[in-house]
Amino acid sequence: MYLGKLLGINLIMITLLIVACGNKSNNNVSQTNQNIIQIAYNTYSDWSISNVLFGKIIVINEKFNNEKDLKSLGDTLNYNLKDYKEALVFIFDDANAAKLQEEMRNKPDLELDKADEAYYNKHYLGVYNKNSTTGMNEINIKISGDFSNIKY
Repeated sequence: MYLGKLLGINLIMITLLIVACGNKSNNNVSQTNQNIIQIAYNTYSDWSISNVLFGKIIVINEKFNNEKDLKSLGDTLNYNLKDYKEALVFIFDDANAAKLQEEMRNKPDLELDKADEAYYNKHYLGVYNKNSTTGMNEINIKISGDFSNIKY
């Protein structure tokens, strides 16, 4: 009987650990030990330059495209990137728009046609930018078509 309870407790602990860890493609909201509401995101691409600048293009679930969740996403990125001196994260709610950002990053002279530009602008939600040298640590998010700047 004691062994059965012990196995049951271990099973519950393993289940909780799996749920808590999740994965990058999980679109649920979770909470860290720091009481930051974490908004899940998928990393479309990332890059780094000499371990100084860390860049990402991320895609969030469309359901998080609202002021409350975008602000929480800023908290999530601020927490997740706390160990980096410089970080730049482009935020989208559509993988095809993220792909356009990646193409523009790789080909700076690339000009989008009007249809692609409209599509990009529709799904571009903002940018998180951190620079420890200048003290900048902020997210600029699109809320109802206008951009709002939140500093950390």
